Amino acid sequence: MLNSELSLSHAGRRFNPFAAESRIKALWMSHLSYLHIHLDHDHCIEVLVVREKGRDVRTVADSLISTKGVKHGKLTMTTTGKELA
Repeated sequence: MLNSELSLSHAGRRFNPFAAESRIKALWMSHLSYLHIHLDHDHCIEVLVVREKGRDVRTVADSLISTKGVKHGKLTMTTTGKELA
């Protein structure tokens, strides 16, 4: 399991993560923390923090980042190191 943070900058009315496919919904609903910030009338940033398998998070992040209306997306993954020892 990895701790991951996904940041998305998007045009507010064009992006709806809850309308996405089921694996995206599952990840979105199992989040540790979620932040939605309005930058202005037309632009928002979403920050999602999850603890899931890296492959699953990467697949969902790639799908969300390529969604219509998303202007920029970045996935950052880290580990506590317990699994490495």
